Amino acid sequence: MSTLKARWQELGAGGAFLARSLATGSEIGFNVNQMLPLASVAKVPLVLAVFDAASRGELELDRQLLVSREAATPGPTGTSAFQHPARIAIEDLAYLSLTISDNAAADTLFAEIGPPAVQEVINRCGIEDLRIRHSMRYLYDSVERDAAGDETMALALATRSESKGSKRQLLSGIDQRLANVGSVRSLVALLEAIWTDEASAPEACARLRRLMGLQLSTHRLATGFAADTFRLSGKTGTFLNLRHEIGVVETSQGEKFIIAALTSSSLPVFAQPALDAAIGTNARQAVEFLRRHDARPR
Repeated sequence: MSTLKARWQELGAGGAFLARSLATGSEIGFNVNQMLPLASVAKVPLVLAVFDAASRGELELDRQLLVSREAATPGPTGTSAFQHPARIAIEDLAYLSLTISDNAAADTLFAEIGPPAVQEVINRCGIEDLRIRHSMRYLYDSVERDAAGDETMALALATRSESKGSKRQLLSGIDQRLANVGSVRSLVALLEAIWTDEASAPEACARLRRLMGLQLSTHRLATGFAADTFRLSGKTGTFLNLRHEIGVVETSQGEKFIIAALTSSSLPVFAQPALDAAIGTNARQAVEFLRRHDARPR
C-alpha cells in the first residue's frame, strides 16, 4: 500500500484507507486507526439508527416530518435547496440523505432521533473509534463561527492545519475533539455489521443496503469499478478539504469487499478530480490484491 499512499501524497492529501474481504477477513490498508472527521459519511450510521428504531417499533417510517425553509441545513442538493417547506416521510428522508447526500433531510432525521441514539447503535455493535456528536448543521455553523461565513477562508484554515500536520484544527467543524469522527477500521467494521445483519434486524440492514446501492455519486470509488461485472454500494463525504467514500464492492462471482477511504487535503482548492479518481484507483488495486490473496492455496 506504500505506492497508493504515495499517490495521495503526490496530490497533496493525507488520510487513511482500508479494504477487507467480507468472506475471509483478509485486508490491506494504511493509517487504519487514524481518526478523521467524517463529513457526510456520518449519514450512514444515522440512517442505520433510524431503521433500527423502526425495526423496534419505536418509529414509523411512513410518518411525515416537516422540512422547513428557515431551519433547513445548507447544501447543494434536495431539500437543502427547497424554497418552500415540505412534509416528507421518514423513509424518504433517509433515501434523500444517502442517495444525494441531502443535508436538510439528514438533519430532519437527526432532530427526530438525536446523535446519542445514533451513537447507541454504534456502541451496541461493539465498534470503537466511531463517534457521532452532532448534526450536519454543525459543519456549516463552524464556517460562520470561525471564518465569518466565508467558505474560501474556511478552506484556507482547514488546509493550513493539514499542511502543518496539526491535530488541532483551526476550524471547529473538523476538529477531531469536536466533530463526528472515525477511523477507516471502525467504518469497515460498521459496513461489515450491516452487510451481515449484525448491526440491527435483518430488515433494517436490508433497507440500508438498498439505499447505499442507489447512491448517485460516481466520481470516487465508482471510477475504479466502471465495468458491469462490479456492483457498488457507497456513501461519499465532502466538506472543504475532506473527500471520503465508504462502500461495498460486489463482483459478478458474488465476492464482497468493504472499502473505506478518508482523505484530508493540504491544497486550498475546492475541486480535486485527480484525488477523487485516486480513491477509486486505490480501491480497485486493493480489491484485485485481495482477490489474488484469497485465491492462494492454503
